[in-house]
Amino acid sequence: TQMDDILRRRSIKSLIITGVATNVCVDSTLREAFFHGYYIVMPPDCVGSANMPLHEATIKSVEFIFGDVPESGKVIQMWEDRTGAEATPR
Repeated sequence: TQMDDILRRRSIKSLIITGVATNVCVDSTLREAFFHGYYIVMPPDCVGSANMPLHEATIKSVEFIFGDVPESGKVIQMWEDRTGAEATPR
């Protein structure tokens, strides 16, 4: 896809990865992004899978190799701390 070009033109260096099928779609997306040099954040409470053992294994793999896995509340708090404004869900 052209996603890498779009992100680079906007000087985006970090990605928060969320979605369904943690061990398939989410894993594929975050690996591709990692290998393109992006910093990966995957809140474990923002991903899901029908297969819990594979879901949990993917979370451990991301934490060990590919990026950070903070809960979404921590990500929101970091944004608020950095900007000084309350993050508002859309």
